[in-house]
Amino acid sequence: MTKLEKLLREADLEYTFDDDSELYSIIMEFDDDRTQQVLISNNLEECGDLKILHIYSQAANIDDVPSKFYLKILKDSATKSLGHWEVSGEALIYNIKLPVGNLNSEVLATAINVAAQEADKMEARFSDEDTF
Repeated sequence: MTKLEKLLREADLEYTFDDDSELYSIIMEFDDDRTQQVLISNNLEECGDLKILHIYSQAANIDDVPSKFYLKILKDSATKSLGHWEVSGEALIYNIKLPVGNLNSEVLATAINVAAQEADKMEARFSDEDTF
């Protein structure tokens, strides 16, 4: 069991792991019957001596986001204490990057919840469907 799997279990979060993509997947459920998938990359990024974990959730396909919203999304990103908006491939994602050194289950659960809530709110702005 990896450190991440141990922390996910301590946080009482159910997850699946895809060997091909090396991604952990958590489905968060909300009171309004919506759900949001949060992905965590098993591949850590290195920044100096730090190892960085990426926790992210897709809000939309970039083709579904009208260009007039890009500046609003950037301004929204600047107001966030934890995480930010990114374009990854063809997806608009909410991405949280955490150093894994002293990471605990409470901080991990908070980051997963924030990513899910932010992405779900943005998804609801651009679609009537609950796709992600």
